[in-house]
Amino acid sequence: MKNLLTLESRLIRFGVRMLCASNSECALAAYRMAVDEAGHSKTAQLFYESGPGDWIELVADLLAKAMQQGELPGSDPHLSARQFLALVMAETGSRLYQVAPPPLGPRHIRAMVRRAVEMFLMGAEARNAAQQPSERQPSVAEVARALQ
Repeated sequence: MKNLLTLESRLIRFGVRMLCASNSECALAAYRMAVDEAGHSKTAQLFYESGPGDWIELVADLLAKAMQQGELPGSDPHLSARQFLALVMAETGSRLYQVAPPPLGPRHIRAMVRRAVEMFLMGAEARNAAQQPSERQPSVAEVARALQ
């Protein structure tokens, strides 16, 4: 059965869950501890592999499928996943440096994620449109039309 959710709605769902998880008081404390340990032990690497590294893989899988189905231009789902996650985290990065950042409400999180998803999808489309025709990856729909 085909997934009825659009790429945009799937990215929003993922982004909301990720921001909720990564901006809790406990998650911020763990991130600060991992950064403090970086260069001294493997704690930061283990933290990355069990959190942000997993997120990259999940998003890369989603984006690879979208690229294969012509929903998203591009050819490197891992790079695109990193770019997407950076946009999702962009508005919350300063919270790491605050002593007691105020909690983020569900509406605020959803608005931040919507802005990130919009920027990501618009950027992917603009990049694809700006490429020379010989460099641009054709979408599945374009290939199907060409074969008719």
